[in-house]
Amino acid sequence: MRYPVENLLELLASGMSIGEILEDYPDLEQDDLLAALEFGALAAGQRRVVPLNAA
Repeated sequence: MRYPVENLLELLASGMSIGEILEDYPDLEQDDLLAALEFGALAAGQRRVVPLNAA
């Protein structure tokens, strides 16, 4: 199973929810999508990503 991060980010940017993506791609898990978002943020210039539940 290999999905390019770009494809996962495009699905999210198109308005699909995480739940909808997981329904369409049952071999993915929520953590896979969160990792894609983290990678995207880091690639966009963020120095680090802090999970919302870490506050």
